[in-house]
Amino acid sequence: MKSGRLVEIVVIERRGFSVNDAGTPVAGDPYEVATLRAERVSQGLVDRPGPDGARVELTVVFRVRFSDQVKVSDRLAWNNQLFEITRVEPIGRRKGLDLECMRIDR
Repeated sequence: MKSGRLVEIVVIERRGFSVNDAGTPVAGDPYEVATLRAERVSQGLVDRPGPDGARVELTVVFRVRFSDQVKVSDRLAWNNQLFEITRVEPIGRRKGLDLECMRIDR
């Protein structure tokens, strides 16, 4: 992985949880886990079936240096857009990660 290709800046966010007075977990505000430099490996549109017919969704694959803080349950912020991380694939032995992400419609 060449550091000159890591030109994008992505922020990994995680949803916080708290417990209310009744003892039920409640989703809280997301908080920043890590800010990473990334390479955009691929970007494209994918047709996915939905309840109203086919939906076109933007998918992006980012390559970052290895971080054990990234999980599939996290989300990624890039260029004022939010992405759901759908797959985390390690590269080598703790060398890097490929993050496959799908844009979240607000």
